[in-house]
Amino acid sequence: MSTTITISVYPYSNNFEVASDTLIKELSSRALLNQVRFHKGYWSRETQDLPITKNFLDISSQVDIHNIFQSMNAFEIDFDYKLQCGDWVNIALYFIGGKFENGIEAKLNSQIKICVNHNQIDQPLREAISASRKVVTFEDVARAGTGVLKDWEELFMRTCCIPKQEHETSVIQHAAMYKESGWPSAIASAMLYHAEHTEFAQDFSRIYSEYCFGYTMPEVFHYVRWKEGLDKSILSPGKDNLRFYEKYDEKGATLLVGFLANLSNKKAEELMEISISDIRSLLRRAVSILPEVEYIDLGKHGGALISDPLSSVWRSYKIIDEILSNQ
Repeated sequence: MSTTITISVYPYSNNFEVASDTLIKELSSRALLNQVRFHKGYWSRETQDLPITKNFLDISSQVDIHNIFQSMNAFEIDFDYKLQCGDWVNIALYFIGGKFENGIEAKLNSQIKICVNHNQIDQPLREAISASRKVVTFEDVARAGTGVLKDWEELFMRTCCIPKQEHETSVIQHAAMYKESGWPSAIASAMLYHAEHTEFAQDFSRIYSEYCFGYTMPEVFHYVRWKEGLDKSILSPGKDNLRFYEKYDEKGATLLVGFLANLSNKKAEELMEISISDIRSLLRRAVSILPEVEYIDLGKHGGALISDPLSSVWRSYKIIDEILSNQ
């Protein structure tokens, strides 16, 4: 059974209109447009395929994407994307109204997300470990695995719309890659981008909020911006469903739950005060201990934690907590 991988982005100042234009431009060099679908109110109800040209850059001029974000509707953009390795995969890009499905979708995944079938990008790795096809060596698997992870990383970083020049301003403030649907916290993220390094320290508060109260990342981002919307979360608190965390680290689930249980509100607030220079240093130290996680320092434009799409970067936060606790 295949798994859907989701990439969600959250722009500065809740400006999804500018973010949508920037993302379309960023993806266009590797995208071939197939179809644009209009969803009215709910995914499963009224759906309409829109007549469009096949030029990916023309999407904004042919459909009213900007006004969708304040509506109860959504656009689904189906396109083929050329991976770094040269293979093509099918991807769905969604621009979602804040009132679509009673606002639930925006609170779960943000108003801009990408969905892709995990098996599509992982095909070279699955072929490399297929003993029925050929004799497999460790080098075959390692080479294929490295190439596949680089394809995932390239897609994720392109979706983050990182500015090409240092003087340019970031449009995307936060982004994450995770399994299926629902962006709970950094605990659930296989890849995570923040345009400001201090946001990695802020993640401790978000992890605490998800575990104790069930708040998703989009809910927390919206609250920070508008100071409203945190009366009741749309998800149950993680502490009430500990098996939820098994899908992010089945073998280390006990360690993960222990880390969450020990992360008190007071400790989260203390960890949030880590300085920019310290959090960058701590992230580098953490990934030096974790071969499965990479930290990309983007200087003025923040940084990203990168791991396997079916995994999580949660151990980076645990190690940072341990380093500080032992000082």
